[in-house]
Amino acid sequence: MTEDKRRARRHYLTTQEESKIIGFRLPAKLAEAVKVEAAQRSMPLNTLFVEIWELYRKNKRVG
Repeated sequence: MTEDKRRARRHYLTTQEESKIIGFRLPAKLAEAVKVEAAQRSMPLNTLFVEIWELYRKNKRVG
């Protein structure tokens, strides 16, 4: 497991008490691709989402 995966999983585990369910729809092909990615990495979808969000925030452009 890479350090990024460990960090995302650790973040998820430490924030469970503060968690909230959100719901949204994705196009079917994208949803399937996301599920496959999570399965290949042996991680739950919410942990993958945390990792994706952290990478987005790290790399987004301001302005």
